[in-house]
Amino acid sequence: MRNALWVLVLGFLFLAPSGAADESDRRQELEGQRHYYEGLLRDCRTETAAKYFVERLGRIEDALNALGKDEQPAAEAEPSKVVKTTGLGPRTVRWLRIRLKEIVREKTVRITDAVAWTRRELPEEMMVAVAQWLNRDGGAGVTVESAKEHWAARPRATWLSAKYGSGTYIVKPPRPNPGRRATKMPEGVKLPKPPTRDEWWQRASPNERAEWVLAYFVENSGLFELADDAKSTKCPVCNGAGMEQKILSNGVPITYVCTRCAGVGRDHTVRFR
Repeated sequence: MRNALWVLVLGFLFLAPSGAADESDRRQELEGQRHYYEGLLRDCRTETAAKYFVERLGRIEDALNALGKDEQPAAEAEPSKVVKTTGLGPRTVRWLRIRLKEIVREKTVRITDAVAWTRRELPEEMMVAVAQWLNRDGGAGVTVESAKEHWAARPRATWLSAKYGSGTYIVKPPRPNPGRRATKMPEGVKLPKPPTRDEWWQRASPNERAEWVLAYFVENSGLFELADDAKSTKCPVCNGAGMEQKILSNGVPITYVCTRCAGVGRDHTVRFR
């Protein structure tokens, strides 16, 4: 009987610390996984991979937090790291310009495709990038979902801008003005016409396309604060009139809709932060 009692005591002493040891091993394992995925996140080259690594880091951080709750009282828990969001707006816009150029540089990309992409995929891609930066800058386990909260609470000190340029008329058509009428031409003679939306897009450079899409995204995504005092500049061709004039070879003056601004007369600039 006495021997059996000693066996029980020794067994208890041997097994008692095993739970703590298992938990310590689990913590070391999770810390190793976090270090591994942080390295992959820093070096990844695709948005899909970045999204996956950020989500994995979030799960690992949740598991580590759960271990911490079991190990110590909440009052003694280590304070969470402060997520730095200073300069997040300008940094994101720099990323957007680079990403947009990658998307629109190919001639085969249509304007309808680019606009659809800004609605369906770009908001999520942007948040993946934001989560990646916040994790690199000292945040702990910032997921795509929590990145949205940090984005909404970001500092908004600097106003930025994006221009529709000569493609302003695509999103802001000219208002009817009875006083501005094109000259009625004789049969067989055609007046110059502004390009259609698709024609403008085909003629635009990658930089013009990217800037136009950025302005559209900023104005329609709901992710940015828009200024009430939107800016615009006069069309350099018609000087804001919306109409062009020239003299035909027979000396007859003609008036027609500006072939650059399509009658809008202005280049619209979106101001945001």
